[in-house]
Amino acid sequence: MADIAVYWEMATSTGGGNVLKKSLSLLLIFVSIIVDVRMAGAEYSTCADAYLAKNYASAFSLCKTEVSSGEDTDGWPQYYLSMMYRLGQGVRQDDSEGFNWALLSAKLGNWVSMYLVATDYAFNKGVSQDDRQALIWLSSLVRVDLKEAESLLAWFYDTGRGVTRDAATATKLYLLAAQQGDPDAQLRLSARYWGGVGVLQDYVEAHKWANLARSQGHSPIPQYLQELASLMTASQIEQAQKLAREWTPRERDPKAAAFLAPFLFPTR
Repeated sequence: MADIAVYWEMATSTGGGNVLKKSLSLLLIFVSIIVDVRMAGAEYSTCADAYLAKNYASAFSLCKTEVSSGEDTDGWPQYYLSMMYRLGQGVRQDDSEGFNWALLSAKLGNWVSMYLVATDYAFNKGVSQDDRQALIWLSSLVRVDLKEAESLLAWFYDTGRGVTRDAATATKLYLLAAQQGDPDAQLRLSARYWGGVGVLQDYVEAHKWANLARSQGHSPIPQYLQELASLMTASQIEQAQKLAREWTPRERDPKAAAFLAPFLFPTR
């Protein structure tokens, strides 16, 4: 039987950082889809029209024109330019340029670009690693209740990157994000309930959160649920599955703001 340490290593070690990077990459793709869908019912700007039609050569030119006009106030043209450089869409792939355009967009308050900038600083993508800058941008996003930001902020407290390592705080932050439906936070919370890290050990809760993460396509490593189930009674497994079936995401409790305040960095 595998030890929980094997799974905990996955979630907290340097290798765990690689797992997080992969989940963040998936999130960025998901965010791009959300942006497109959100704009689908609206009248597109010319820049957005071209980008969403995958006419990247035209999109690049039109986005640069919109930026130069000085009329842009929401940061979307800069966001699209950032994505084109990041993904090599119509231009030579360049993470540094991708970061620079995202930063310009983020400074205009574009929340998608703010998250990109935070993760770039956290994982040395197009810019030198700077945990403090990552935490400043994450703090801004946590204040507006972006669950993915709460999950990444929890990771910083979990690993002690840029802050004093604090298992209890990390668990509470993972819980806030998990309750709102973030699958990465749900899987990490499951591991914490399994190992009793920052929370009382609870196999039922561990099984429930792992199931919820898996239901969103964020699968645990092989044998995770089987190993966990081997430690549980049939009644406990049934209870965990029932809780997972009945679970629904919820908005962040307004009282959470008071809890979060001491752990957030000053806004820019």
